[in-house]
Amino acid sequence: MSTSDKEEDLPSFHRYDKPIGPLQHRAQTWDTGAVRTLRGIAQKKIRLWKNTYKYKPIAYHEDIRILKILHGKEGSNLECMLFPSSLQSTKSTSTSNCHRYCALSYWWGEDLPTHPVEMYDDTGVRDGLQTMTPFNSSGKFYIRDNLAAALKQFRKETEDVNVWVDALCINQTDVEEKTAQVARMDVIYSEATYVCAWLGAGKPESRETFDFLKNKVLDLQELDNLVKTSDHARKWRLVVNLMKNRWFSRRWVIQELALARIAVVRWGSEEIEWSNFADAIALFMTKHDEITDILEGKEKTFSAMQDPDTHIGALDPRALGANILVNASTNLFRRLPDGTIKQRLVNLEVLVTALFLAFEASEPKDTIYAVLSLAKDTMAQPNLANPPSWEVESVDESPVPTPPFLQIIVNSCLSSFYSLFSLFWAASGDEDPIDPRIVPDYDKSLTDVCADFMEYCIERSQSLDILCRHWAPQPRKPTQLEELKGTRAEEVEKMPSWIPSIEGHAYGGPLDTLQGRKNGDSLVGCDERQNHQHYHASGNLRPCVEFRKRS
Repeated sequence: MSTSDKEEDLPSFHRYDKPIGPLQHRAQTWDTGAVRTLRGIAQKKIRLWKNTYKYKPIAYHEDIRILKILHGKEGSNLECMLFPSSLQSTKSTSTSNCHRYCALSYWWGEDLPTHPVEMYDDTGVRDGLQTMTPFNSSGKFYIRDNLAAALKQFRKETEDVNVWVDALCINQTDVEEKTAQVARMDVIYSEATYVCAWLGAGKPESRETFDFLKNKVLDLQELDNLVKTSDHARKWRLVVNLMKNRWFSRRWVIQELALARIAVVRWGSEEIEWSNFADAIALFMTKHDEITDILEGKEKTFSAMQDPDTHIGALDPRALGANILVNASTNLFRRLPDGTIKQRLVNLEVLVTALFLAFEASEPKDTIYAVLSLAKDTMAQPNLANPPSWEVESVDESPVPTPPFLQIIVNSCLSSFYSLFSLFWAASGDEDPIDPRIVPDYDKSLTDVCADFMEYCIERSQSLDILCRHWAPQPRKPTQLEELKGTRAEEVEKMPSWIPSIEGHAYGGPLDTLQGRKNGDSLVGCDERQNHQHYHASGNLRPCVEFRKRS
């Protein structure tokens, strides 16, 4: 999951309903007559709530940290412990043992971290219950509402639980560690015992919605009957509202879910297997027109059209992240029966500029970094440019011609041996490296990240079409914490005009998809739909570009 929503180094103070900009005005406190600046008050609050937990270093190129949620009763404070673990793929070179864990996929939220987690020193105990004392305490770590709700939901009264969650398991203040761990996200999620997609704390309608999907929508005969009347309009609205859940808008969930061998969707205490959820959403989309008519009713009154829960005419569920994610999870790869990825099918340019525009990233650079492991052209491939020396060549001096049927058998056998050799060759580490222009680097400016990505795409596609596609994220705005610390507007990076902003896309930015179409299609169409292409930006000429960068 992600550096798309990284926790702040300094946790927070009391939550505000609206973001507070830089506070310059002085306020009179009438009770004492003292004059103080609101910024000074806020900074005192920030210091009061500062994280006191200090991370222990790990071999972050080989190991990960696992969060052990210590057992506790409902309503008690969260207590956790971090410990290092190798992965299955690194246990032969790591000094740490390999441990099982559940990987959490969740939406970070936009609130400030106010929920304390009592962190304890690693005692070395990995299995069984651990009872901590104040002498083991290592400080506090503050987390946001949604993560706090998830950890409390997963906690058990009589058993400790191992999870991997990026906000705590990665030291977000160590850029070098964060970069190394982000580059291995695909391995972390693919080697997890299972991935849990956390939709948030449960609501009164959580059980009703999941039961409707499992018991009604997945029954094909029942589904046909459901769309013949308006008796189930309320439940169809519940499904549409579920598809609007903010979890489906996170860019990192694409990788987290697509790479999982086993995944479940959890909403509070309710749970459904991802495979069943995906089938239910796919079936829902086959009845999209009928369901839209049911929800809007025969008479489209003005008052009804003002109700977002009733009127979905402008909303196209096909553009929602839930539908895109369901399609992508089945169409990005070819898999073996055990869920292992056999082949990646889509290139990076399509993933970034076409398929996943409905997904947001609070760190704009993650628009690219979050899908690197999914693309067929970014994963390291065996370097077989020079084939093995034992590969058979035709020999003109052969005194006896080879019978055709024998030649077929020999070629077939050699082909099999060559394929097997290729696997061993790949395992030996002799691989083509990933293009350095697209390797995650959070020290680079957003302009340079986008420019390097565009150069990479133009070079591979031999086309300037990416200059006409609206895909680029907006620069990251200061957080509430940064505003209170006095971050100035002029410090926000300004993007050059030759990087086309996603705001010009047909559906606008990720959050604009809920409002329906905003703009026309790009002149060059979608890269994955070449038969619908209207214009070719470079014609038949070989493109040659040079972008001015900040570094």
